[in-house]
Amino acid sequence: MSASPAEQFWTALEALPRPTLKELFADSARLSRYSTTLDLPGGPIIFDWSKTHLSPEIEAQMASIAAAMDFTGRRNALIEGELINNTEGRAAEHTAQRGVGKESSVEEAAAFHARMQALVEAIHDGALGDVKSLIHIGIGGSALGPALAIDALTRDGAKVAVHVVSNIDGCALEAAMKACDPQTTLIAL
Repeated sequence: MSASPAEQFWTALEALPRPTLKELFADSARLSRYSTTLDLPGGPIIFDWSKTHLSPEIEAQMASIAAAMDFTGRRNALIEGELINNTEGRAAEHTAQRGVGKESSVEEAAAFHARMQALVEAIHDGALGDVKSLIHIGIGGSALGPALAIDALTRDGAKVAVHVVSNIDGCALEAAMKACDPQTTLIAL
């Protein structure tokens, strides 16, 4: 059985010479070629790949691999809401959360965001009592995503302390519950 085009490209990639960073930095244009700046309202973010072993040859070979694997077509299928999750037989429509994808999915995500905002406002306004803690129970992406968002967005202090429990072992939940007052705690599943 012969290797697929993608496998052939990977083999060719592995066979490319690996110059040292010192050799790569002999190119005076390296920093400008392998870095870019994204200007955001809070300040710029600089992406710098110059300090990796990326070379024009590796870059070209990676582009060949992406083309052989139909990266552009697969990315478009993801964004357009096609059924790409073969295990569950459904679309992976997380791009709709950022306003990209099928119109109906983007509208559904926007409606969900509005419901979440209303819930947050209700909690902050005291509609559910004096809420001081939230225990979020989730496994895998249901825990990792919220934990990363909480870490990134609560640096200036949060009105509600959030505890993420991602372990099916009861000890993790028990530890979170010990840190909270049952009278002022919500649990999210």
